[in-house]
Amino acid sequence: MKRTPKLFSTERGNAAAVVLIVVIIIIAVVWIVLLVGRECTNDSDCGEGYYCGSDNNCHEHHSIEKTVIQNQYDRAAYIIAFALIVGALILRFGKQPKEKK
Repeated sequence: MKRTPKLFSTERGNAAAVVLIVVIIIIAVVWIVLLVGRECTNDSDCGEGYYCGSDNNCHEHHSIEKTVIQNQYDRAAYIIAFALIVGALILRFGKQPKEKK
């Protein structure tokens, strides 16, 4: 006597098996399409001056130029020094209240 697995013993089980097989086939086809759609998998697959990005496409290397910023703090230092001197003069020679006798 030949025993068949429980999954295939009824029509309902046969339908479940067919659905399972179809899902596996769809997953396999999608996986193959995604593999074929890749432009590169490492930097050597791209041309000179290009690199392979995380999206599996070749991207051009961009050169980053260094920007030199020169800050000139002379004017600000002169203004602060002038304000300190004026403040000291005001404190030293400013109006002083008259003392009552």
